[in-house]
Amino acid sequence: MKKVFIYFMISLSFTHSKAQVFIPFSHWAERKNCTSGFCPILTIGSAALAGTAGMTQIVNTCVDDGSVIVNFPFDFYLNNTAYNNWYIGSNLYITAGAGSSVYSPLNASSPALPKFHFGSSDANYQKVYSKSGTNYIRVRYEGNSAYGTCSVNTIYEVTFYRTTLNYQYIQVVFGAHGNVGGPFGMANASTYYATATPIVANSSYVLYSTNGGVTWTILQGYSITGTGTTI
Repeated sequence: MKKVFIYFMISLSFTHSKAQVFIPFSHWAERKNCTSGFCPILTIGSAALAGTAGMTQIVNTCVDDGSVIVNFPFDFYLNNTAYNNWYIGSNLYITAGAGSSVYSPLNASSPALPKFHFGSSDANYQKVYSKSGTNYIRVRYEGNSAYGTCSVNTIYEVTFYRTTLNYQYIQVVFGAHGNVGGPFGMANASTYYATATPIVANSSYVLYSTNGGVTWTILQGYSITGTGTTI
């Protein structure tokens, strides 16, 4: 009886592990076999920070409660709405439709815009960079999680990939982070779609949606590569 029980527990554990890793990602295989555009592939293992080579610097001063617009070379969907202008906030969030200077509270409903939180806090940035190609745009943030200190203790790079209405893909790579307990996830003006806290510094995440940016999943320790496309 004991042997049967142990075998059952091992089988159950193995089945659960497979479900966690493979079943939610059936659409990755479909996208992998695409023949045009960007075909993302989910990769187990964290990506490293790409660095600033080839990037355009758009902020080079210590800014508190500010934002800077970045024009995307394609539409990106959140909550079934296409946006191609996104605002990089000094307080460690990115908003769609408008910039924001809100520094507290920072949560699902604040700022009251469609948004991505990246460990948001009353922070400042000193340097922001961007780099784009046909199928992606990458933004690099360098700042401090405490607004009164103009030295860098937080770095993240977020890459948005060219999408269709059905599929949305984002890779976020964190370096050091001064506020790992801050909100990390995406929301409309009032409600989170998904969150993942605390942030694991010096690691990467994949954020994906399969229904127009309404339902999202966040995976830590994963990265995105492409096929037939230099990213």
